[in-house]
Amino acid sequence: MARAKFGSAKQVNDTELDQNDLFADDSEQKQELKTLTLRLDTESWKALKMLSLELERPVTKVMREALNEFFVKHGKAPGISE
Repeated sequence: MARAKFGSAKQVNDTELDQNDLFADDSEQKQELKTLTLRLDTESWKALKMLSLELERPVTKVMREALNEFFVKHGKAPGISE
């Protein structure tokens, strides 16, 4: 299965996954997950990646936290487990 690396349209094999995939935890395998594609400008991507590194958390978990806070802000229950 080929995947597009973040920030480029280059296709890679599963053996060449983005570093974020190395941080995937077992809890993700126990539940059905849907994929969301998000396009960011270069500066936003760099800021997100830097925050992820500073927090020592994968980008996926940082984005889940942000989405849960967005739900709460709009009066919805947080729906994404971290």
